[in-house]
Amino acid sequence: MAISAWILSALTDPGIIPRNEAPPEDLPEVIPSGHVAVKDVVINDVDVQLSYCRTCKIWRPPRSSHCRVCDNCVEIFDHHCQWLGNCVGSRNYGAFFLFVLHTQLLSLFTLAGSIAYLVLFTNQTAEERDVSGSQAFSIILSESPAAVGLVSAIICFLVILMFGPLLAVHTRLLLTNKTTKEHLTKKIWADGKPYDDEQGWKHCKTVLCSERRESTMWKSYQPTEVDPEAEDTLLELGTDEKAPAKDEEDVEITVEDEKDVEITVDDENNVEDAVDSTEPFEHHSADLSTTLQPTPP
Repeated sequence: MAISAWILSALTDPGIIPRNEAPPEDLPEVIPSGHVAVKDVVINDVDVQLSYCRTCKIWRPPRSSHCRVCDNCVEIFDHHCQWLGNCVGSRNYGAFFLFVLHTQLLSLFTLAGSIAYLVLFTNQTAEERDVSGSQAFSIILSESPAAVGLVSAIICFLVILMFGPLLAVHTRLLLTNKTTKEHLTKKIWADGKPYDDEQGWKHCKTVLCSERRESTMWKSYQPTEVDPEAEDTLLELGTDEKAPAKDEEDVEITVEDEKDVEITVDDENNVEDAVDSTEPFEHHSADLSTTLQPTPP
């Protein structure tokens, strides 16, 4: 069970949110350096601020975050686990919790079995050879594979010390419907929680026993369909192109107010400008308000 839960949590999509090829239409044209765009929306009658992710070009849903290691936005982001080589999110948190639980149970079972084996074998050797317990223990370590039991007991004891507190923390988070990031950052929903705030065993049943929703990891991947006749023509001409290029006359680029804003592009393809970043500003539209705020440290 421990190995199965480990493989499942490591190979399962944690809830990666598909990227957009272009920024959303309601995004301000210019975002000053050191600021992050925030959009006010209403979810389940609760006012929520959605942060904009420059890398994924999306408005991040509540409780989601961008993982710096995986370089993806993950829904209900908990943390990035180095032991799994994967993020822990909405789709694999149940498998991760089962992995921690069964690893702790496996370690306790192996530790108890190793100690029982050493004690029984020591007592048996002491009776057969009429020696003391310490002498019998030395004999079984030197003349039998009992040393394997001793090594197993030491390893399992160390594993229990590591996984015990981890299991306790995640059991508490599971019962209170919180993520590790929300716990560490002390996230507070001032106007109420925009999601179903299940508590206790009801939330445990939802996380551990409910069917996982379908992965949206490949939803944004839509390969271009090519006309078979056109593809045959291109192959006969000796070209590897699969789709005809757009006519240059269809592309129009308009630049307005060049003298007002100076834009530069850094190595990470992030847009920076020369606007003073000390003052937040707002971008208004008919249905929403997008606010640019300084990026928290």
